[in-house]
Amino acid sequence: MLAGLLCLCALVASGPIHAQEYPTRPIRYLVPWGAGGITDTISRLYNERVSAILGQPIVHEYRPGAAGRIGTGELGRAAPDGYTIGMVNAGQLTIHPNLYARLPYDPDRSFVVLGMMGMSPMALAVPVSSPVRSVADLRALSQRRSLNFGTAGIAGPHHLAVELLRKTGVTGVPVHYRGGGGEIMAAMTNGALDANFDTVYQQNIFRTDGRYRILAVTSRERMPQIPDVPTFAEVGHPEINLETFYATAAPSAVPAPILAKLVAAYAQAAQAPEIVAWLREMALTNVHLSPAELAQYIREWRERWRVVIEEQNIRVQ
Repeated sequence: MLAGLLCLCALVASGPIHAQEYPTRPIRYLVPWGAGGITDTISRLYNERVSAILGQPIVHEYRPGAAGRIGTGELGRAAPDGYTIGMVNAGQLTIHPNLYARLPYDPDRSFVVLGMMGMSPMALAVPVSSPVRSVADLRALSQRRSLNFGTAGIAGPHHLAVELLRKTGVTGVPVHYRGGGGEIMAAMTNGALDANFDTVYQQNIFRTDGRYRILAVTSRERMPQIPDVPTFAEVGHPEINLETFYATAAPSAVPAPILAKLVAAYAQAAQAPEIVAWLREMALTNVHLSPAELAQYIREWRERWRVVIEEQNIRVQ
């Protein structure tokens, strides 16, 4: 019995010691999409800095499929030891819970969000050939004929932004594409689409090369990358205030001392000059929030999207 008690005491005592030593080996970083694109770029940029802070490599592993739900499910089921973390975004945590009766993860109980890597408002654009010069012009045009709005898929942030716009009296129908960017740009250019929402960075690319005219942004304040473009609040629609986000999360049962190390490392990385400069170039913002504040932020956005999805009767196949 004495030997058993001594072993038990040793095991109990080893927890804090291991937490102090963490990490002692490489950390897996699950990305629930394929390689390439903004999700890959932002996670690698952060993780290069976090790796240097923690003194261990961070190895990216890609788990694409089901708009991120497959990889997110794997992250939620991972051993809660701090050696598997990964990326989550607005779709997985705030939109999908309102669309799918069953998910391979619990958006409230499976994760602790360690840090927000970037938040991106959206911008409404029309083809440069369009006579529309303002949101008021777009509404007036929609009263003469139904408009076509391009989106990058059902119930994504692009689509939900269109649904918010339609609630202001701008009539039209969303036209869903498998991808965004170039595919939607081609449809805008050839006249198949009248307008679309996308990130400020993406819309500004096509504005700079003379294809798009940006009418308004969904941020609370004007974006420094396009300071001449008003916010929706400025043109009379403060309810069109939305953003998408990219964050890093860990399984929820990771010990508190390890979580604290990870939270501190990502907060420190966010202040690195190369990350600050890149975020500015990409029209992304990064506001440091504690895990509790992040959880509240996510709950608030989930409820907001629930209202939109139910009011507009949005369904997925």
